[in-house]
Amino acid sequence: MEYILLSLVVNISSTRVLEMNLSEVQILDQLNTRRKNNLAFFKGAYPELYEYFKDYKLENARLNILTEEDEMDLWVGDKSIYNNRAKAYAKEEVAHFKEAFNEGQRIISVNCPLPGEYSNPRFFARYADKIIHKSPITRDNFMYYKLADFYPCIAFLGVGLGYHIEEFVTNNQVNVAYIVEPDLDKFAASLYTADWEKICADMNPSEGRAIHFLVGKTEGGEEEFVLWAVLWNNLVANSPSFPLATLFYNHQANEMFDRISDKVNDDMYVFLMSWGNYDDELNQLNQCLHNLKMGCKLIPPFKKGFEDVPVCIIGAGPSLDERIDYLKEIKDEVIIISCGSSLKSLYVNGITPDMHIELESDFLNVDYLRQIKDDDWVRSLNMIGPSHLNPCVFEWFENLRIYFKKESGISNMFGNDDDTIADGTPTCTNLALAIASHYRFNSIYLFGMDFAFPSKERHHAKGSPYYDTDQLDTVLQDVTAVENYHMFDVEGVDGRTLLTTPPYYTALRKVEHLIRHAKLIKDNKTKVYSCSDGAKIVGASWIQESEFKQQVASSTQSDKKSFMNYLFGDECREISQAAIDHQIDILVHTMDEFTSDAKKMVQEEILSLDDVSRICFRLNAYMEKVVGKRVEGFYFLMRGSLRHFTYILFGHAFAIDDEERRLEFIKEWQLDVVEFLENVGPHFKKILLKDFDFHTDPWVRMSITDPEEE
Repeated sequence: MEYILLSLVVNISSTRVLEMNLSEVQILDQLNTRRKNNLAFFKGAYPELYEYFKDYKLENARLNILTEEDEMDLWVGDKSIYNNRAKAYAKEEVAHFKEAFNEGQRIISVNCPLPGEYSNPRFFARYADKIIHKSPITRDNFMYYKLADFYPCIAFLGVGLGYHIEEFVTNNQVNVAYIVEPDLDKFAASLYTADWEKICADMNPSEGRAIHFLVGKTEGGEEEFVLWAVLWNNLVANSPSFPLATLFYNHQANEMFDRISDKVNDDMYVFLMSWGNYDDELNQLNQCLHNLKMGCKLIPPFKKGFEDVPVCIIGAGPSLDERIDYLKEIKDEVIIISCGSSLKSLYVNGITPDMHIELESDFLNVDYLRQIKDDDWVRSLNMIGPSHLNPCVFEWFENLRIYFKKESGISNMFGNDDDTIADGTPTCTNLALAIASHYRFNSIYLFGMDFAFPSKERHHAKGSPYYDTDQLDTVLQDVTAVENYHMFDVEGVDGRTLLTTPPYYTALRKVEHLIRHAKLIKDNKTKVYSCSDGAKIVGASWIQESEFKQQVASSTQSDKKSFMNYLFGDECREISQAAIDHQIDILVHTMDEFTSDAKKMVQEEILSLDDVSRICFRLNAYMEKVVGKRVEGFYFLMRGSLRHFTYILFGHAFAIDDEERRLEFIKEWQLDVVEFLENVGPHFKKILLKDFDFHTDPWVRMSITDPEEE
């Protein structure tokens, strides 16, 4: 599979020139000159595009010149794309788009942060909460985002001859544009017709504006998925314009582009919930340093020879109740991985997992383990968790291994490909699937991974801690209550409609992504089967008891005991004290640089919504292009908080209709974010530059919902 993130160029064959009249020859000269000028522009501004298209020959497309009508057309094969009126079509299409999205109209996307959403009494959250409470926007009066006299972000899906893009961008201010075209012939043809230098003229990233070309081809029948992935990966780097105010301009109402934009819109909450923030990241870093200093061993690298052992991943979804007997019968023939709260359900059913997975870094996890009320049984289990898991949780297990989460700064500081796990969030079941994929097991079975539930009253398996409210403290009951979340419908495996929440839906989408990604890895034979009766999982075949038992019985067994001995063997890697101290020094130094740079940008004059859009773009670009390339470990530490701050600014500024009140809020935002940047450095040093004593550090015995000690 190949996807080329390049841009335009075309070579059109000049046929039958001798039969053309003077006007046709002149037009042909103009087209060739336009192409020459476009190539010259791309050579300087987008050299990768130039290199790809400078010698490109049209394969299945041709331009049709209509001199009398002053029109153009593009033919692909034997089909006319514009019915001999490409220029007129562009004007009509732009007018239709502007009728739907014009100044004063509202963009309905996702909510801006509202009062109560940053309620944890921690350093970052207190600042975010204070800012939001200074806004006049509340849950009662929020009406989404009114378009100003510019467009924050537009994804142009389909280029064709490019007339519509030139018509739109040269007559309307677009701060960020994405040019998406999977057909190389079409994009190459636009070099003869569109003035790309004119289109790109005002797109200066240093001034908060940019244009991105996503042009290429896909092989292997995965065009739609790859197009979505490329567009998604670029959009998420443009927070908060995406997801709050990004529009999709679908040229010629292409059905595939409709599906892609729908898929992007469906996953907006997935993106928002993946940001993290300084409070969480610092808490995790503090716990990781404790674990590393205590000598926790890392998981070993992938080793061939164990792939044929069947693996069963156990979540705590309600359908586990109906399928638990399957596991009792075959528990000695498969690797059973318990995930988080499913451990208690297995315990009450007499099943001891081969390994247990924990993910959440919060101290509240200790309460779950206490509920089992069999400390010796818990301590006998093999356990795997992230390097940032609370040390008090690790204290419960005698046999444990840690890994580094790829999507964190910690992995960039200490990890390598052998001990780093990608896509292992947001739930323990996601992590278990990621670990099973990391070790390339061929057959993976998902139990209790429902990601949806039939009713508000039945959301987890019997025996899980969620129903034992007498044993849960008040905070834990609040965290686990599904009724605290917005609920919406999702399709079940059997076609019925089930309820889900944003966290469950995020976990579902990430499971589907991981399954698809595994299939794309060369020589990977992994197949995933759903033995859960919840939401439909794309990429996982839903199977019943008889098929499951048949597959397990017919699988080529290797020794699961040998794999467990390898996984928890004595030769696993540890991180040295010198390496730990070196990384702490780098982080402290980078924090000083970051706060100085960011404060200068935040203090710049912001007098309009356009200024808001541009300062958010520049802060985000600084994080992505400068900090991310300078010290990637630090990038993950502060990325989420910077995104949240710009999310608050952008969302509330565009939601406030009254200009005077909007400017007042913007000023308050600036003052509070500057105060945060002035104080976060000393706060950071207080946590990191200390003696790491697990027994005396109050942070390891605090939940993220507990207030910090002053």
